[in-house]
Amino acid sequence: MADAAPWRRRTAALAAAAAVGSALALAVFVPWRRTAVPANMSAGAPAIRVDVSRPRSAASAVKTLSDVPVGAGRPDIVHVVLDDVGMNDLWDSQDLAPEVFPHMLALAQDGVRLTNYYGQAFCTPARAALMSGKFGHRTGFANVDVDSAATLEISAWGNFSLANAGDQIFLSQRLATAGYEVHGVGKWNLGHCNAAFLPPSRGFKSYLGYYGAGIGYVSHEVEQSGNVENSFTRHFRDYSLVDMQRCTPQGCLSDASVIGEYSTILFTNESLRRIDGFSAENPTYLYVAYHGVHDDKQSNASGLDYPAAALEALEERRRNFGIALHAVDHGVGLLQQRLEKRSSDYVLVVHSDNGGSPCGTYCDSSNAPYRGMKFFDFEGGLKLPAFVYSPTRLASRGTYDGLMHHVDWTATFLRGLAGTLLDCSDCDSRDHWSAISSNSDDKYEIRDEVAFSVTAEAATLRMKNYKYMYQRSNSTWFKVGEEVTGSFNTQACMDSSAMNFLFDVDADPYETQNLYYDDAYVHVLRGFEDEAARIMREEYVHRTLPPGSPEGGADTIAAFLASSPTNDTVKHVTPWDCAMS
Repeated sequence: MADAAPWRRRTAALAAAAAVGSALALAVFVPWRRTAVPANMSAGAPAIRVDVSRPRSAASAVKTLSDVPVGAGRPDIVHVVLDDVGMNDLWDSQDLAPEVFPHMLALAQDGVRLTNYYGQAFCTPARAALMSGKFGHRTGFANVDVDSAATLEISAWGNFSLANAGDQIFLSQRLATAGYEVHGVGKWNLGHCNAAFLPPSRGFKSYLGYYGAGIGYVSHEVEQSGNVENSFTRHFRDYSLVDMQRCTPQGCLSDASVIGEYSTILFTNESLRRIDGFSAENPTYLYVAYHGVHDDKQSNASGLDYPAAALEALEERRRNFGIALHAVDHGVGLLQQRLEKRSSDYVLVVHSDNGGSPCGTYCDSSNAPYRGMKFFDFEGGLKLPAFVYSPTRLASRGTYDGLMHHVDWTATFLRGLAGTLLDCSDCDSRDHWSAISSNSDDKYEIRDEVAFSVTAEAATLRMKNYKYMYQRSNSTWFKVGEEVTGSFNTQACMDSSAMNFLFDVDADPYETQNLYYDDAYVHVLRGFEDEAARIMREEYVHRTLPPGSPEGGADTIAAFLASSPTNDTVKHVTPWDCAMS
């Protein structure tokens, strides 16, 4: 390898600068010195010269919303978000037959598959990016990786609200301002301790769904590991474990009348009713955040017929997953059929929120052959199945290879489909509609960077073909049908030791060759370090946790979990105890 002394000198200088800057309230990202090359790592990569610097173009195409035309010429938009569906769960699945998801497969084949679509590593940060049009470092959800993710979830469990939540404007609000009628169904996961964070305050005219991260598919009770009553008392206050809310412009109330209905079917039927009621005067945006396939271990609780022959050879948990996925597919098919009966001018978007989890509590979905899983910033946790379908709005059918992220739907919907000027000058969103419609094969024409997560201690960034992961937990490749059961925090599931990575994901999509320690790529690393430092200096937003939140280590979190009324060690116990969370 080439002499690394210049690198060390530069690192030392940066470290000294960091020591001076540590007195500031906002920390500046400063990478540690590159460690020695592991003995098992070869160093023969060519000295590729690539410009990883970029102009500040995130808001370059964004203008202020002026007089917004309302009505004619705008399609209805149905936006379907799946939960924990991995890359191996659709399309070219290694174990699930096409009969499991025939409707989504057909719609993707007759529409446009998004082959380089990305989200965030788990539920709340994914939805925050989707609705805000901003990367996690702007919304308080930047530190997402294994143990830190668990800490974040627990500390936010009763709230889920974004940093400066009252000042955040959601995609749903922007579409309502642009003249769309806005309705929502399914998983919320974006704040509920304050009425200002609930769907009616976020532009939704109606909403049927649940506030938290997961519930029983039939009971609609908050996830628990034991059988308990559906209510309890804590701190002399009564709480219900049933988390199914119905919202109107007047507010949200728990709806016990739907208990016993399988959530996927419930959300599909509610969505069909909303489609039947679409306005003839104004276009409609319908957000359908399915519960499926998040942690569904019930064998055909949907009551639907399913392709038994296609699933009988699978291990039980994977078979139950296939049944749950089939129920979602059935729902997507019904939505498209109902839209077709009403009008041909609609756009149907379907994608997952994050990668699947083949390990631990969930242990059903698959990202193979991509590395990692939900909670990790490897491709298995971030790269997602996605497609767009429209009978009239697509110039051609096939695939769109452009780099795209959750944040991009804000500009794509408002500018590309609604034809408005986007009032989101501080968003990270880009309009991909023309490129999607024309099946552009230019990966980086619209977007050439993604800031998955950036903090003062760690970062995951993408710039064109390179992906940089600094101080991120390691993860392996999970083979289909070899799911790891038992405790999530086992060595078989993950290696929580922090490590550094650099991948050329175009040449190495499965992240097998770590280039971080190869001196041929020092110039690439410098570009990433500069960008991480700029983000921390200019854009990072701290998320202030509510009083009483467990911010400490494992002991603090364990005590918090053990304090549940059932001594349950599952974290989803008291979603409405906002004073505690």
